[in-house]
Amino acid sequence: MSSPITKAISPVFRESVKEKKLIQSKIQGEVEEKDQRLTSIPMDREKLLEHEEVFGRQLTPRHLTGRKEDDKGNQLLLFQIETNGGVLGYNFLEKVVREGVGANETPTLWRRGFRLWASMIYFAKKGREGLKGSFTASEILSLWGDPDKRKSGGGFEDIRKTFYSLVGVNPIWTNNRSGKDRREWGVPFTNKFWIEGDGRETRYHYELNPEALGVTEMWLKSDNMTVEIIKNKGGYLPYPVAFLKDNIPETEQNFRDRLLHYVGGYELLAYTVLHDWCKLGSDKLRRRKYCYDLLRTYLDNAKTRGEITSYDFKVLSLKDWQRSWKLMIYKPQRSVAEHEARKGRPTTQNEDDLIESITEWLTRPINKGRITKSDEEIKIQVTNTIKKYGIGEIKDIYEDTANGAKPSTYLFWQRVQELKRLKDSN
Repeated sequence: MSSPITKAISPVFRESVKEKKLIQSKIQGEVEEKDQRLTSIPMDREKLLEHEEVFGRQLTPRHLTGRKEDDKGNQLLLFQIETNGGVLGYNFLEKVVREGVGANETPTLWRRGFRLWASMIYFAKKGREGLKGSFTASEILSLWGDPDKRKSGGGFEDIRKTFYSLVGVNPIWTNNRSGKDRREWGVPFTNKFWIEGDGRETRYHYELNPEALGVTEMWLKSDNMTVEIIKNKGGYLPYPVAFLKDNIPETEQNFRDRLLHYVGGYELLAYTVLHDWCKLGSDKLRRRKYCYDLLRTYLDNAKTRGEITSYDFKVLSLKDWQRSWKLMIYKPQRSVAEHEARKGRPTTQNEDDLIESITEWLTRPINKGRITKSDEEIKIQVTNTIKKYGIGEIKDIYEDTANGAKPSTYLFWQRVQELKRLKDSN
């Protein structure tokens, strides 16, 4: 039997609602068809490294350092974690956290926070409204491939708490120095958010902050901007959508994410990988056998997935393992045919711009070190290198070594030498 509210709705209104739903359904179908080709999300390289730092650590009550009021009169909860070379602060809007997380609970980010952040970019692109997007917990769990949690409802509360933590935080990292030596970064992930509905079908709306997106903003605002076009523009790192679906341990996913930045072919300390990449806690880093077994497992899993081709794990000493265990990881390289195909690929950056960009980077005082060549001599060397090997190849090497996890001018020239050997052998 129709309710009084249903009877009060006019036939014209019913028809307009029906028509609107049909239009939305058609648009949804078109978007879902496009999604079939969306296998990766183009992330800003520099921003992605920052986000991995923010989401790579688990907050606990002991990290709460106090409260303060911001310049708008909002009460903030302040959390801090010591990092390599600085301090990472998490400033949460207390009202938002208390409403969505709980009166006495610690905000939750960690790996689930990153998955949700990347998914919010995904759904913003899916909705084709620029920086605005929305989702329900059911849609998130479907994207993540968690059908069990979707049926049981176990993931709905987790997603709610993580969403409120993410929209309520402003992360800030500083190296604790002053003057010209001071370095800092950090902006809120969203400009605003709002909630529709209740229970399992709650729809979470948001507007992403372009400062947190970097060059990914361009992709979200353009219907014609494909991942392939963006790759040619530089500064991007394709983040596989499959990474959101794979439910693997937090520390292994941290390792997997950082592996995206690593170009391969140079030696690392195993301890650096465990501490900086995996973000293992100090208690686990004291357990030598545990660390050895864990790292071997993560490397073998990456090899099975095809993310690396091989690795060389050198255990030179058991006594001083944190300094002596060395690791060389080899990643898949493009075939000779792919190298040749890239030579003729059109690029959006002309030769002169690339020469200027690389020269400026190589000649910065902090990068020159003991190099005795003049800036003009370095520019000539860069020019000759680009002319010999092509814009596409050198641009790839430059972006990997200048914008990767560990910017290195030495590694830039090492990669150029590797390219030379590859060309000479063919």
